[in-house]
Amino acid sequence: MSDVFHIADADGLIAMLSKKDANHEKAEAIIRKVTAHRERILFPSTVITEAITTMHVRLKNPVLAKEAAALVAGSALPIVPVDADILGIAVGLYNPDGSKKHTMFDATVAATAKKLGTLTLFSFDGWYRGQGFTLLVDRL
Repeated sequence: MSDVFHIADADGLIAMLSKKDANHEKAEAIIRKVTAHRERILFPSTVITEAITTMHVRLKNPVLAKEAAALVAGSALPIVPVDADILGIAVGLYNPDGSKKHTMFDATVAATAKKLGTLTLFSFDGWYRGQGFTLLVDRL
């Protein structure tokens, strides 16, 4: 196993699981590439809760939400606990006066990556580029 790892955002997890997602094929290609290089994708605990809630409420797909929950229950997703240090960094990145699309959840993903020392994210959200991160989709 390589020491290289990436941090996931909820949109990456949703694209990975939902065949109806516009980025599903790209997500599958990313997973294949990461796996081939023996790298890992880590999921902040807040990403799990955001993704499951989004699948159930916004996407109206409780079956997909249940599938994601089963992956967590089966320890199939490597989860990073979001602690006070990460939240402290996230609060500094969060801009409540900015776009409503870029939430405290997004700031927490960025903060997790910063704390763990990676600049690559499994996400399709271009906001992260402006924060100095590289999206795995840009490496396809």
